[in-house]
Amino acid sequence: MTQGAPQEHDVAAGPAFDPSVPSPARVWNFWVGGKDHFEADRALAGRFGEVVPQMPLIARLTRLFLADTVSQLAAAGIRQFLDIGTGLPTADNTHEVAQRLAPALQRAGLGSVQRPRSRTGQPVLRRPRADPTGPDQPQPVDGGHRRRRPRAG
Repeated sequence: MTQGAPQEHDVAAGPAFDPSVPSPARVWNFWVGGKDHFEADRALAGRFGEVVPQMPLIARLTRLFLADTVSQLAAAGIRQFLDIGTGLPTADNTHEVAQRLAPALQRAGLGSVQRPRSRTGQPVLRRPRADPTGPDQPQPVDGGHRRRRPRAG
C-alpha cells in the first residue's frame, strides 16, 4: 500500500467494537434499565445526567409510550410494523410488544447499519417509481393486502 493512501477496510463489517468508546444505543439501554452497556456508556450517561437530570426518566417514559402505542395499534388490527432503531435490542422491542397481542405477527426490523428486509429477504423500502399507480410499485411486506384510501367527496 502506498504511504499516506487511505487504508481499505470491510465496510459491511462495520467499525471494530471497542467497549471503551461509549455508544448512544448502549447509553439509552442503560437509561431504560437494560443490561447491554459498559463502563464508558454509564460514565457518559452520568455526565449527560449532570446537564439533563431527568434523562433516565425521559428515556423510560419514551419506552412506555412506544409500548403503549404499539399495543393499541396491534389491538386495533395493525399487523405491519417497521421498527427503525439503533440495532441494539432492549426490553419491550416493537415486535415483542405487538406479538403479545398478535402472536403470528411477522418481524421486519431495521438497525442502524441494515437495510430492511421482509421475512422472504426482499427489500421492504424502495425508491418510488415515476408512475405511483403503475404495476411495478413495491408491495407491502405481506405481499399484497393494501388498505384502500377513502375517496374524497
